[in-house]
Amino acid sequence: MLARLTLALTIAACAKAQQDPRQLYLRATELQRAGDFEGAVLEYRAALVLDPSSVPLRSNLGAALAHLGRYSDAIAQYQAALRAAPAAIAPQLRLNLGLAFYKSGQLTDAAREFDEVHRLQPAELNPALLSADCYLRLGELDRVISLLTPLAAQQKAVTVLGAGANPAPGVGDRATVLVQADGTRLAASKGRYLIQVWINQQSSLQAHEIAVKVVARIR
Repeated sequence: MLARLTLALTIAACAKAQQDPRQLYLRATELQRAGDFEGAVLEYRAALVLDPSSVPLRSNLGAALAHLGRYSDAIAQYQAALRAAPAAIAPQLRLNLGLAFYKSGQLTDAAREFDEVHRLQPAELNPALLSADCYLRLGELDRVISLLTPLAAQQKAVTVLGAGANPAPGVGDRATVLVQADGTRLAASKGRYLIQVWINQQSSLQAHEIAVKVVARIR
C-alpha cells in the first residue's frame, strides 16, 4: 500500500511539473535557442493556456512565430502582450510589433508603431530610421525629411558609407548624394545636414532616382 501511495504521489508530482508554466517556458526558450521554433511555439502555447496573462510568454511566442514567417500570428501575440505590458518594456514590444508589420508588407501600420517608439525613446536612432524607410517606400518623402533632418542636424544619422559609395549625378548644385554600390543605402547632404536612408531591395538606379527626390525636398 505504501509503495502504491509513493508511486501515485510521484506520478502526480511529475504531472504537476509538466503543467507548471515556468517549466514550459524554460523548455520553450531552450527549444528556441536550439533553433526548434515549431517546438518552441507548441511549448509557449501550452504555457499560455495555464498563464494567459504572461507578457514574456506572449512576447517570446511572437518572436518565434515571426521567425517562422507567421507574421499575422506574431502580430496578434505582440498586440496582446502590449495590452498587459508595463511601461518599461512597452517600447521594445512595440518595436517588435512594428517589425512584424514591416516584414509582412504592412508599411502604414509599421510606421505607426515605429513613430510611437520614436516618441517614447527620442534618443534611439533605429526607430526613426525604420519609420523613415517605411515612409520612403510609401512615397511620403516629406515625412522622411521631417524625421531625418533633426537627427542629421544632431549628427546622429551620419555614418561612413565605405569605399563602395560614389557620387550620384543629376542632382545639380542642391546637394551631394552618395549611393552605395549595392543600392541599399544613400546619404543626401546639403550644407550642414547629412541624411542617411536605407533602401532595401532597390537597384542602384532606383536608389539614385529616390535620392534625387529626397534631396529636392531638403529645406
